[in-house]
Order: sequence, then C-alpha cells, then structure tokens
Amino acid sequence: MVTLPVAFGVFGYGTAALTYGLHLMTGFPKPANEVEARKIKAALAANGFCYGGIAQFVTGLLLFVLFNDIVGATTFGIFGVLWTAIWLNEYFDMDPRPLTFLDIAIAIWTFFAGIWNGMLGHPVVAALMWSITTLVIILCWFHGKGKYGRAAGAVAFENAMLCYYIVAAVVFTQLGHPLPL
Repeated sequence: MVTLPVAFGVFGYGTAALTYGLHLMTGFPKPANEVEARKIKAALAANGFCYGGIAQFVTGLLLFVLFNDIVGATTFGIFGVLWTAIWLNEYFDMDPRPLTFLDIAIAIWTFFAGIWNGMLGHPVVAALMWSITTLVIILCWFHGKGKYGRAAGAVAFENAMLCYYIVAAVVFTQLGHPLPL
C-alpha cells in the first residue's frame, strides 16, 4: 500500500506546520526572558526537525525502497531536507539567505505539483501544494518576521488542516469509505 507511507509523511508535516503556525500567528508561548525564548525555539526546532524533516525524509526513503516511487521519494525527500534546514536555521539563528536558493526549487516543484494534481482530479492535494508554495515563499524570501510571520502562521495552519484532511482521506479510503482528495 503506497498510501501508508504517504499518510505518515503528510501527518508529520501537518503536525510541524500546526505547531509552528500557531506559534507564528499568536506568539504563544510568550517568553519572559532570553533563556525561555531559547527554550521555546529549541522545542519548535525539535518538533520541526522530527515531524517536518525526519518524518518526510523517511517517507521518501520508504517510497523509493519499498515501492520504487521516484516522484513520491523526490517530493518527500526534498521537503524533508527543506524543513530540516528551515528549523535548524531558526534554532541556530543562522543567516536565512542561503535558504532562498533552496526555496526557489521547492516553490517551482510545489507550484507545478499543484497543477499536476489539479489536472489529475485531486483538488485538495493541489491546494496543499499551492499553500506550501505560499508558505515557503513567505518563510524564505520574507524571512517570516513581523507581519510576514503572522501571515506565514496562517498559511502554515491552513497547510496543517489540509494535511489532516488528506491523512483522514487516506485512512478512510483504506477502510473502504473513500473521501475525495
């Protein structure tokens, strides 16, 4: 079943996007001092690294090794690398400009993946791809700070809701009650 690793990867991304998106939108939890701010960044980075980065990279490996799915492996593999880079960049306060170059490839990939999924009759997956394109542009090109951070948080929350719907659709389809993708 090719769909099972996909559900794992999409759920991992959705969980990281939800956590990070809510933090960007609300600023919660508010740190009282620099030490608390560092702990919050560490928690967000660990969440993003494990769910957003590692889960997707492992999904890409599973799709390639078990199912010889080159497109799925490439998609989840590059997303795993990108989100790992974003989270580590955020945690270590590194210069975000190199991410812009990686972002260009991701933006192009997700934009055309959205068109492709739309043409295949998968509007929810297409919406997720275009939402990821928007999020990547806001985070990497505008560095997700200030009003851009709140906008990135809203888009990340949208990503999470689309991811959770896709995971539910995959699970219900496996149980014999298909939901449209």
